[in-house]
Amino acid sequence: MNSPATSGAMLVTGASGTVGTAILQALTPRWAGPIVAFGRTCPRPSGGRHIRFFSVDLADEAMVRRAAAQVAGGQPIAGLVCAAGLDSRARLDDFALDTAGPCMQVNAWAHVELLRAALTSRTSAKFATNDQQNALPVVVVSSDVVGGSLPATLVYAATKAAVEETFRHAAADLAPPGIALLIVRLPDIGVPMRSATPGPPPPPRGGRQPRPLLTAAAVAVASFLTVPKPSLVEVWDG
Repeated sequence: MNSPATSGAMLVTGASGTVGTAILQALTPRWAGPIVAFGRTCPRPSGGRHIRFFSVDLADEAMVRRAAAQVAGGQPIAGLVCAAGLDSRARLDDFALDTAGPCMQVNAWAHVELLRAALTSRTSAKFATNDQQNALPVVVVSSDVVGGSLPATLVYAATKAAVEETFRHAAADLAPPGIALLIVRLPDIGVPMRSATPGPPPPPRGGRQPRPLLTAAAVAVASFLTVPKPSLVEVWDG
């Protein structure tokens, strides 16, 4: 299946992480076109024959801007998956720019830059952006800390809420065909995340969740990306 745009590429951030790898594994059997994978390290083999991996650290502002420029000037983007994320175990007394700033850059700003670039790539005369069923499918991997009250997740929750609301408002602001947005709120899956501060990654927030939940989320993402749809906003929370 390759229905949203046969000439387009799928762009996935966080491709070398646990969530990104699961999404790639679910997506590659359904998507015959190219997949552009961004990650800090080369991802584990996922069986995809059309995956092109690029080393991109979303915490590096200059690198993000270069990557966005290449996306904007490349082949049309047929889907965007924002699976990269940065953690911070800050409480109220620890709230500071040196922890909040990097989290906001990775979790929100970098993905907004890539969204703008993806939309620019679709202005090609060969790409039917006037088709009302041809909204750009966008997946934002968020967290169940949004709307919750777990200890020591203040910065992480704030930045994940920021990216959710930014993309919601982008969906409302864009002229047709716009974007079709899926927000995936995952619970703790028992895997330490990259931290905004130097040192070892923070431990998981709680008990290990069953991996079938991650598999189900990845399948839902792959299905969302490969079925044409008009502009909409959905939330998947397992």
